[in-house]
Amino acid sequence: MYQCLSCGGNLKFDISSQMLSCMYCNALFNPYDVVKETDAALNDSFEAKIFTCSQCGGEVYTVDNESASFCSYCGASAILTERISNEKCPDHIITFKVTKEDCKRQYKKIMSKAFFAPNKLKNSDFIDGFRGIYMPYWNYCIKQEGEIDIPAWRSYYESNDKHTEHYYITGNISAKLSGDVHDASANFYDEISEALEPYDISDSVDFTPSFLSGFYAEAPNVTEHMYKNDAIEMLEKNSIENIKKHFSNAYSIDENRRNGFRQWPLGEIDSVKTTMMPVWFLSYRNKDRVAYATVNGQTGKVVADIPVSIWKYIIVSLLMSLPMFLFLNITWFFTPPVLLIICMVLLAVTGVICKNEIKEIYEKENNIGDIGLEWKKYGMRVTPPKTQKNRYKKNWMKLFMHSLIPWIFVQLMFLANNQVFLLTPVIIAVITVGVVVVSLEQQRKIKARGFTIALILSILVVLYATFMFLIEPTEDIWYYSAILGILFAILINFIFIIKNFNRIAMRRLPQFDKKGGDDGAY
Repeated sequence: MYQCLSCGGNLKFDISSQMLSCMYCNALFNPYDVVKETDAALNDSFEAKIFTCSQCGGEVYTVDNESASFCSYCGASAILTERISNEKCPDHIITFKVTKEDCKRQYKKIMSKAFFAPNKLKNSDFIDGFRGIYMPYWNYCIKQEGEIDIPAWRSYYESNDKHTEHYYITGNISAKLSGDVHDASANFYDEISEALEPYDISDSVDFTPSFLSGFYAEAPNVTEHMYKNDAIEMLEKNSIENIKKHFSNAYSIDENRRNGFRQWPLGEIDSVKTTMMPVWFLSYRNKDRVAYATVNGQTGKVVADIPVSIWKYIIVSLLMSLPMFLFLNITWFFTPPVLLIICMVLLAVTGVICKNEIKEIYEKENNIGDIGLEWKKYGMRVTPPKTQKNRYKKNWMKLFMHSLIPWIFVQLMFLANNQVFLLTPVIIAVITVGVVVVSLEQQRKIKARGFTIALILSILVVLYATFMFLIEPTEDIWYYSAILGILFAILINFIFIIKNFNRIAMRRLPQFDKKGGDDGAY
């Protein structure tokens, strides 16, 4: 605990004044002027009390003498074990600029638009649970110096003939990039930390332990070498962009053919510093899953996992579907075959959505692409740097979509005349079955209860509908039986779509390694 120099009361960091404020006499003190004897003796580290959660393994620490009665990260009300430890001082810190009241106000704006969110997420008592956490980031300073010799060209037309001239741009380059920050926590999800950015790194100040009074914090647990290539790639990409911009009126340069540069100095790390970034943090637990709401403590930017209430969604959907049905029934008449083909398309769409959700669930729950968690699990980086793109996959997808345009145009002409293009049900059936087969293979990895039956049902009803088109029954009742079967399969798929969405929005309770402080930060 940091004591008031006037009355001996407890000092907390006050966001509004950016000073340490006494809880009793309201005196203000410069954080650099208030140091505990234990901190002064340790020089480059400070003493902290660490609490460990018996349920999720989460660790929180405080620089005060206060006790913790529940885990801030899994919400468990359990007895937390305590121990004293010395924590290494980071180099810099960006102090909180957004107060807790401002944080709550920003979060409420987001939640006011989340109509299908569970009511608890909008409850005032729940929202009051926001806590300030200082998250660690690596701050890289990179430099690039040396001679360049890179190919360039310019094209022009002469007598309707295109001419291309090739050149080499030579010279010296001296570039430097500072303030390239990367999340240094293995437990703070990359997608959240990246979404909270940017931070204004120029607003950082030298660290002193008293800044943490009243807030949580976490020490770096991802090696600084993990993001080295990303930082260097960022600098070199900026260098090429500046060169292209300088010669944009005269020459063209292909940055993707860097291996063809005759001379190109590689970037190198000049220095790496630890900077603590402010984050307001709130967790929502439902059984064995948890959702997080975070607010950038410097800018007020909100990033939140927002699950959906299944009952809210179903009730609103039913209420909206009734007037839509009446409107379509009055203004547009469909023959049974056309109505069946429309239902088959909708079933195929729900199948594609389910397949994509299953893939996202698998990647999320296995931490694929989360560099910090990969480091924690494997001790190395598994995914390639984010600057590498799979252009071939994107080109094939574009080609596939373009090839569907003529078929879609022809089908729309047929539907406008209440007819069905002969190959349409077969094509839809093949697509649906293919998607479902892939989903069946993927869903085993995520262990989705009951989902296998729903996927098999989709295959059966789409095959039955295709059979109806092939035999062309004279009575409409057979078409309507297929329509009812498909609508039932769509309803089941939608329930699983919502469940899968919530599974994506809410994460499995991880084994946190968080460290923190006082719930009463203000």
